[in-house]
Amino acid sequence: MSVPIRESRLIDACPPSIADDVNVQAICEALDWQFRELIDDISQTIILPAIDQITDHKLLDLLAWQFHVDFYDAAAPVALKQLVIKASLDWHTRKGTVQLIQDVCDQFFPPSSAVVQEWFEYKTNPVPPNYPIDDPGGAGTWHDRYRFRIIIDQDVVNPEAEQRVAQIVQAYKPLTRWSEGIIRARRSDLEIWWGAASLTWKYVTSEAPPPPWNL
Repeated sequence: MSVPIRESRLIDACPPSIADDVNVQAICEALDWQFRELIDDISQTIILPAIDQITDHKLLDLLAWQFHVDFYDAAAPVALKQLVIKASLDWHTRKGTVQLIQDVCDQFFPPSSAVVQEWFEYKTNPVPPNYPIDDPGGAGTWHDRYRFRIIIDQDVVNPEAEQRVAQIVQAYKPLTRWSEGIIRARRSDLEIWWGAASLTWKYVTSEAPPPPWNL
């Protein structure tokens, strides 16, 4: 039968030949106290789940150095430090992807209030993949390629969060992409009423009777 680790005793693991020795029993009892203190300290080694309980700026700064947080501001509030430290491991595994940029926006802005768009999603005349750079008659310019922008709802924008996102995006964006910045837009919910009607014409023709020549 299993015993909770804090209730386990070292003497129970000793063979019967020495378990009755008073010296062995005393040694086991002394070691049990040491083991229990060690067990109580185990929770302090579980770093990531406990970050929300850490409010010491110096300790958070040390953890940021340990986890190699690419973008870290030692003057930032505690909540922001906790956020970037917890997210750093996941962000490192997906660094250089557009999806990560979207996830960063979702962390700092309300859900669905910011959208990342790549150049081929908003350029009216996107450049074909093999488009010659100096061809003046093409459908765009070379500078239209490999760019992205962030559209954010102006009603929920936070200037401080906007600045943080811009800095983090610069650190984690794909090297093949250039940012065109964060564009504020206003979202309006409008009721649009529309209707349709069809008009059908019907033509009826008939032949006139022959003239009454016999009258």
